[in-house]
Amino acid sequence: MSEDQETYNALAPAHAYLVAIDPGSNAMGVAVFGGGVLVDTFTIKASAKVKDADERTWDMLRRVGMWRESLTNLPLSMMRESTLAYEDPVYMTVQGQARPISQLYRFVGHLDQWARDQGWKVYKYPVPDIKHGIVGTVSASKVAVETVLRHELNLHDEVKTEHEWDAIAVGIYHLQKERVRDAEIRHETNI
Repeated sequence: MSEDQETYNALAPAHAYLVAIDPGSNAMGVAVFGGGVLVDTFTIKASAKVKDADERTWDMLRRVGMWRESLTNLPLSMMRESTLAYEDPVYMTVQGQARPISQLYRFVGHLDQWARDQGWKVYKYPVPDIKHGIVGTVSASKVAVETVLRHELNLHDEVKTEHEWDAIAVGIYHLQKERVRDAEIRHETNI
């Protein structure tokens, strides 16, 4: 375990889950952290049978909810104190051109509301901020982000989808931000 992962572990609430999501209209990457430790990743693909983007969104969120409900050994209070962090989509590249995509904006709106309905705290982060926080530059490639994550989390031989790596990046970035927020609060209370 890297020194950074140990720091994340020490600073994250031991009782709370962080669900980090890379939203997409056809596939969604999910990374789950418990007490600051990466405990699960998976990709949820939208059903090809469902043509309506909003229906695909709710189907994918229902499947995230099924994952949550499978944690039956956890007290409900642990799930209520959980957090959702997600990548705030700015645009989607279609045939090499950046274009806004309304169904993705609706997706994150549904995602945000779904988490708030669960009683979770919700945070969204722009992609350039995540890249800068992980790699140190806003123009980092997906490969560069994945390489840093593999090294820092000691996941050298892990096979994960691109969506899962993106979700892990969201989660790690959120944990970094929490560490900074906690340090600022501790500093302000000591003044």
